[in-house]
Amino acid sequence: MKTNNRLVLPLIIILLIISLPFTAIGLGNKIYITIKGDNPEHLHKIDNKLYYYNSINKLIGTYDCQNPNCDSAYQKIDDNELINYHKNLSYEPMGVFSNEYIFVQDGDELVLYNLKSHILIGKFKSFKNYGTNISDKYIILQYEDGKYGLFDIENVIYALQSKYLYIGVSNNMINESSENLKLLASETEGTYSVISIEGEILYSISGETIVDYNNDYVYTLKDELYHIYNYNNDKLLKDTKISKYDIYNDYMIITSKNGDISVYPYDLSQEAIKTFKNKDKNIHYSIENDILTIKDKDDNEIDTYSFATVDEINEETEEESNEEVIEEETLEEE
Repeated sequence: MKTNNRLVLPLIIILLIISLPFTAIGLGNKIYITIKGDNPEHLHKIDNKLYYYNSINKLIGTYDCQNPNCDSAYQKIDDNELINYHKNLSYEPMGVFSNEYIFVQDGDELVLYNLKSHILIGKFKSFKNYGTNISDKYIILQYEDGKYGLFDIENVIYALQSKYLYIGVSNNMINESSENLKLLASETEGTYSVISIEGEILYSISGETIVDYNNDYVYTLKDELYHIYNYNNDKLLKDTKISKYDIYNDYMIITSKNGDISVYPYDLSQEAIKTFKNKDKNIHYSIENDILTIKDKDDNEIDTYSFATVDEINEETEEESNEEVIEEETLEEE
């Protein structure tokens, strides 16, 4: 049986004509992708793939998601509301750090991924940096076993291994340098410690919750009363039942359980400078322009106190003391 060549040739030509535009489009796309890349609009996510670019829109790398719910990871704050943790939170994902690393929330898993080498570094439960990289260097990392450690994002190393039931950071520490940074940690149930970034215990207590700390004091809470300790483990104002405390410049304002309001020097080196008796009036206070205003339960002004006046008196006293020293030195020389 002979093939009808007269029909075959036209059919081939027709097929070539039909397929030519598609071939040209495919070739054009390949050339376009080669020149522009496969994400010319620099979209963050296409299908189930994440794209990461630097500040000049150069591709750092991509991440292939394993789950539909997949994107750059956000921090998870788990601190007790009693604790004075940093509240000025940013609701932005952490983003790329050290030029090539990213935390991705891929389904239920938090993964640390190297965008350039395409290596999955590890899997975790959560992280937190309180809306800012703590001292521009650290984040708190919760491991798969539920325990916490400290992660150095600058050097991409584990600064503290996972052995803590909890790690947090006081709002007072957010702007501290990495050398002076102190953490709040709990290694065993019911025990709280202030530790260094190396894990050294600076202060520890059981049976009381550390609710705040700074470079001078540790503040605890037990049975709705506050206690103040220094790092030598001395309890300060131990005869006062403290229901509230505030720090204002070089002063500490203490409200006692019976409602009295007292002003102390911040170093607590002497008795109260001024005390306002409650006398069943449910007094409270506000501070504006260096003036402490005492009010009753109906917000009527009862009394005021000027911090500026005290500062001026202290300055005058210091000047007089310096003058006396100079006079004594002058007399000795004569």
